Amino acid sequence: MALTDSLTDLRNRRAFEQDLESRAAPLGNTPFTVMSLDVDGLKRINDTHGHSAGDDLLGAVAAALTAAFDGHGQAYRIGGDEFAVICDDVMTAADRIRCLEVMAHHLQQSGYPDRPFSTGAADYPADSGSAGDLLRISDQRMYRDKVLRRQQRSGQPLESGQA
Repeated sequence: MALTDSLTDLRNRRAFEQDLESRAAPLGNTPFTVMSLDVDGLKRINDTHGHSAGDDLLGAVAAALTAAFDGHGQAYRIGGDEFAVICDDVMTAADRIRCLEVMAHHLQQSGYPDRPFSTGAADYPADSGSAGDLLRISDQRMYRDKVLRRQQRSGQPLESGQA
């Protein structure tokens, strides 16, 4: 139980950090991808429809994430509205897109028509050999995705260097 999130039944942040450290250990020489995912608009859902609706969305995201990355890696809930996946191998951009499309499809079937998440990824060792840096890089890329998605929804022009 110390390594499991009680709401989603996914492995938790502590388990994620342990698993990531062991994968990126000095003798770790098997390349892999770390993905960060953030649920967009969870606060708005909690404020508008109540925390049980937000919890339902988190549960749906966890189930969709597990289904989409089954056979590709381990999913984690690392905090509030943040999730992560440690992939078994390096995932190409096309592989990640396919998994995210499967995830979005599962969410649509659960009653969430819009893709309610932003993502980022980092590859070991190409992006970094440090577990902490891998998470930081994937988080930065996720935040960039979140900003771009927000700008697209609002019709704002993309800032230079963000396309």
